Amino acid sequence: MKSAGADAKGILDYLRRNTGKKTQLRDVHNTVAKINRERRASTSDEQRTEALIREFCLISGNSACMFTNDGTSVIDVVCIQSARQKRLFRAFPEVILVDTTHCTNRNLYKWLLIFGKLMLLTGTIVHHSILERETETNLLLSIGQFKKENPSWNNVRAIVSDKDFNEKEVLAEAFPNARQLLCQFHVIARLRLKVGELADITIEKKQAVKASCHLMMKSRNAMEYKNHKDTMLRLLGGNSSDPFYKYSQANWELCKDEWVDYHRDNVPHLSNHTNNRIE
Repeated sequence: MKSAGADAKGILDYLRRNTGKKTQLRDVHNTVAKINRERRASTSDEQRTEALIREFCLISGNSACMFTNDGTSVIDVVCIQSARQKRLFRAFPEVILVDTTHCTNRNLYKWLLIFGKLMLLTGTIVHHSILERETETNLLLSIGQFKKENPSWNNVRAIVSDKDFNEKEVLAEAFPNARQLLCQFHVIARLRLKVGELADITIEKKQAVKASCHLMMKSRNAMEYKNHKDTMLRLLGGNSSDPFYKYSQANWELCKDEWVDYHRDNVPHLSNHTNNRIE
């Protein structure tokens, strides 16, 4: 009955009418789950994935595709998007959050998520991709499929990701009208970590340097930023050769337009400063 398309309530009604037993809905769910487990036991991950995707695509408006490596027959990318996700992105395309998760499955595939901002401080996932590896080629396939299924991609104006996201240039090239922004949560977390690892000062001064980094991020103009940066250097003993100061100059100064507030004020990010909600 399940294979013929009957839902759990339909199966329950049939069982009660034909057996006279007071079967419960949870019994039907448990039986269906047991049958599905038995069926899956005799199939490979690839076969089950293909079956699930085919079932998903039977629903009107849903789309999914798999990209397979011709040389190894390994599935490199799986892209999934429901009709509802397409409608939501079409209605609110201005800001997207992008991130990948790691070590969430036994095959070690990466899960690429695109999170759409529906309104101030609210949003939802609008695209799923599963990547065998987070390479430029695989990201191009995933983003390319997203653009193919969503013609309003050209209206994206801001993309929030973290500094660990590989191949950020893929996003910059794919969305030429969008500003690239860094997740401020990850920025300050990384800076605080590096202060502890690199700064050659006392613990008390390290705490003060961490506070200065946060104030630099929240600066409302260039003068505020310079003052907080000067304070940080003074706490480091005025030593521009301090390992942390050299690290911050090399890794964060040149991209401050992506993480410092006053550089982001003209970007329609809808007050969204982190992609942490994806995780």
